[in-house]
Amino acid sequence: MSRRIYQSKDSYRRVPSQILSALDSIYGPLCDAHQVAKVSQGLEKLHRGLTRDRKRFIKSRYLKDKDVSLAYSTYMVCAQAPKLDAIVDRLGPLPTLNRPLRVLELGCGPGTGIASLGCLAATQGIEIEHTATDRVPEALEAAQRLADALKFSHVDYKLVDLSRGIARQLDDPPPFDLVLCMNVLNELNADRLRLMSRELKHLLTPEGQILVIEPAAQVPSRHVIQFRDACVEQGWHVAAPCPHDEACPMLDDEKDWCHDTWGFERPEFMELVDVRVGTRRETLKATWFLFKKAEIRPAQTLIPARIISEQFKEKGRIHAKVCTDAGLKTLELQKRDRTPGNRAFSKVYRYDLIAYSNSSVIGRRERLNKDSLCEFLAEDGTLSETAADPDDHTS
Repeated sequence: MSRRIYQSKDSYRRVPSQILSALDSIYGPLCDAHQVAKVSQGLEKLHRGLTRDRKRFIKSRYLKDKDVSLAYSTYMVCAQAPKLDAIVDRLGPLPTLNRPLRVLELGCGPGTGIASLGCLAATQGIEIEHTATDRVPEALEAAQRLADALKFSHVDYKLVDLSRGIARQLDDPPPFDLVLCMNVLNELNADRLRLMSRELKHLLTPEGQILVIEPAAQVPSRHVIQFRDACVEQGWHVAAPCPHDEACPMLDDEKDWCHDTWGFERPEFMELVDVRVGTRRETLKATWFLFKKAEIRPAQTLIPARIISEQFKEKGRIHAKVCTDAGLKTLELQKRDRTPGNRAFSKVYRYDLIAYSNSSVIGRRERLNKDSLCEFLAEDGTLSETAADPDDHTS
């Protein structure tokens, strides 16, 4: 039986062809049986390390291991790069300035962010200056090989240990427009994350932003949600995906966490590796946040809410879990109450941003009424176009 994927086929994420070609040129044909076996071996090591003794494995600087490094530089780059692409699609185009966009990447690993952001910038005609940092020299070497294969000359590489102050290790750089963190904050302890929530303010321009993309598993997801709350305490504005700047209600119950999801069309070599390892990466998931320096959210006549579950259909009604400034709620719409003003709720996907009004509390749920309004919002809080028809979903 096939698993339900909650996107239309057109919305599936794919690895940019430039990245696949670059990896082939560096490591040889990725679909070669010998290469698939080596990548599979490294991926199994990576999975064991991250699940059996995670803290010890992270401290070991695992990218020094040749098998793990190969798996991360090929399979994991392809599994992570489309996430940045998907999030930028949701947020809108990269900022256009009268100079190159200055990017600081913390914990660049083998170059996922360099490759993905570089391809996006080229597509949008935006010039960037990318400072890539990592604590492992072998990771920086792999990142440079990937950038060179992609013919990216806009990258500067620096050895930086995130357990210590960042600015001094960068030799007092000019302020950055974007700080990018991909799969790195979950490896830092809570005390260091609290310090970073203050430290990063001094590395950004007044309009600068921080984009954090971390694993969607329960433990790392909850860890980065704690970083999100530390940033809020320091006066940061959560520009996305949260519809509010209150403490995250997901931390109230230790069983809860939050993540975005996308359908994924795997390249052939990943399918071959999945068969050997026993994985099945048909979806991509991430817990992510975009932070800006504090700003006042505009007054809302409707209640903004983020859809944080799939849409569930039952006889005569649909419902989904939503996050609002008043906490987590289950919002439902009965078929008999559906009107042109509220029918947008029947088309929601996980992580859509909506706004609604005139709901009623019925038991443990909040119900949209016939006189309720429900609209899709863009990430800047403005009204958005209606989502695709739910009948387009595929199984």
